[in-house]
Amino acid sequence: SIQASINGAKPGDTILVEPGVYRETGNGRYGLRISTPKLRLIGKVVPGRGEAGKVCLVRSERQETGIYAAPAGCEYDAFATSCPDTLHGFYLRGFSVEDFPRNGIQTRWVDGFEFISNESVRNLNNGIYPTVSANGLVRDNVSYGSLDTAMWVAASQNVRVINNVLYDSVIGFEITVSNNVWVTQNKIYDNTLGIGLFHPNGAGNPPLPEMKNWVIEHNDVRDNNRPNDAPLGSFQGQLPSGIGILLAGVSDHVVAKNTVQGN
Repeated sequence: SIQASINGAKPGDTILVEPGVYRETGNGRYGLRISTPKLRLIGKVVPGRGEAGKVCLVRSERQETGIYAAPAGCEYDAFATSCPDTLHGFYLRGFSVEDFPRNGIQTRWVDGFEFISNESVRNLNNGIYPTVSANGLVRDNVSYGSLDTAMWVAASQNVRVINNVLYDSVIGFEITVSNNVWVTQNKIYDNTLGIGLFHPNGAGNPPLPEMKNWVIEHNDVRDNNRPNDAPLGSFQGQLPSGIGILLAGVSDHVVAKNTVQGN
């Protein structure tokens, strides 16, 4: 059990996981639940072996979210906006998280996180989802098959989003209620909407005193004309197909030097 190793880990430990398909049990609503500071969770992917070389986490029982990192006792229920603690440090690399009905990879109240070379596959709400977190790096991941957003930075500070591939979702990439988010060298294609920069009212996050300095540069945003199959009546379900980059009710941001075509 990967979770048993996590539960026995000390702050700063590294857990290496061999290739295979993992179905964790007895873990409530999560595939994996991380609350150990500075934990490094690394899938030992074997290149050239295709599916056989992956470290795949798939849904078991009634799990909602694949990998959830947050302080102990701080869950994502009922629009919770505060937690008495902060989880300092979480590193995740080499995992393929597949077919969870809510989110693929999510943080809340984490200071210092890195998601490197992971894959989110058909996680139906959001694929890769750092929220209420700070000082993060999201690099070289692939995310697709979400009915909301392949990758969403929400209510977070100081996040770098570099060289990810985001496709076949309603929204490829989204930012709301955040500060200092740098988004560069990503490939975003075959979504309903490529990139969405949204007012807090569009996302259910309470506004901050400042929400500024989102820099969107040197991204390739192409062919985002996918039909919208989001749930009827949802915010994302109202988005029209065929927009590369949409700014809705936001200010103090930079959009520059992107390739935006075929939308």
